[in-house]
Amino acid sequence: MVPKGWSIESLGNVTEKVGSGVTPRGGSNSYKLSGIPLIRSQNVLWGKLDLSDVAYIDELQHNKMKGSFVYKNDVLLNITGASIGRVAVSDIDEANVNQHVCIIRSEELNSEYLKSFLLSFQGQKQIEQCQAGGNRQGLNFEQIKSFKLPVPPFPEQQKIAKILSTWDKAISTTERLIDNSSQQKKALMQQLLTGKKRLLDDEGKRFKGEWETQSIESLTNRVGDGIHSTPKYTDKSS
Repeated sequence: MVPKGWSIESLGNVTEKVGSGVTPRGGSNSYKLSGIPLIRSQNVLWGKLDLSDVAYIDELQHNKMKGSFVYKNDVLLNITGASIGRVAVSDIDEANVNQHVCIIRSEELNSEYLKSFLLSFQGQKQIEQCQAGGNRQGLNFEQIKSFKLPVPPFPEQQKIAKILSTWDKAISTTERLIDNSSQQKKALMQQLLTGKKRLLDDEGKRFKGEWETQSIESLTNRVGDGIHSTPKYTDKSS
């Protein structure tokens, strides 16, 4: 069931292109230090592109791979290997993909909306179903075209995509804050647990006195693992 004004469509019915590229003849020997980006599966992450290690090809090789041209706002889906199902939207004006990445291009679908759907439970479930029965070789284009998705009016797609993007940014910011706090805590632990930083007592005076180094055995009455059927521990109380 979908709201009035929405429809359920096969992806192939609302796209102009579903296809991938090829590896340039010569393989990695064809790669250049600069030129036209060649997007590979390792560049397509969960929801974003990582071009930190992108390969490049020259203009001549680029023009030989016209079927794999990538433009801004194309949706890119990994279709082979362990990274099957990862999706990102191209923010590059001109690039290519190899055979492990599928280009999905549509005028009826907002790119960010389509990306969000493919990353959703419903989208990933359809990707997984195509891999059922031991078929781990990869997705083919007919399978991708058969994916069913809800299609709202285009302005509503844009609104949905914008809201989800806002949440993604908020989550990313929160994760960075948590990571920073975790690093700060580790630094504080290092200072407090080694005595490099001394705290104040209840009267506001800094703790004094030398610390001692002792073994855990000398400070405990019992040490046990709680795993074996017959408990193995050291009990010094008796």
